[in-house]
Amino acid sequence: MEDLSKNIVAAIRQAQENIKQQLPAIAAVVNEIILSKSTDAKTIEHTLDNLLDLQYIGLGKELFIQLLEYYKTVDPAAAKDYWGFFEEIG
Repeated sequence: MEDLSKNIVAAIRQAQENIKQQLPAIAAVVNEIILSKSTDAKTIEHTLDNLLDLQYIGLGKELFIQLLEYYKTVDPAAAKDYWGFFEEIG
């Protein structure tokens, strides 16, 4: 049983490392949205959803907040909802 637990922990750590390697690409998407002053709610929300998923493994918090701060200027009500989702994850 102990070996199984160690293997699971090792697999989770490897998955986190693999995802960390993708953070620069995600950061580029966030920066593009903000710098282009995109108002495409579908694209912004899709990116926020992806970043929320990363919250479950402790990654992407800064990118989420950065994009959410921008989204407040596009759709304040929707941004407030996303903040609530973020707080639920903790």
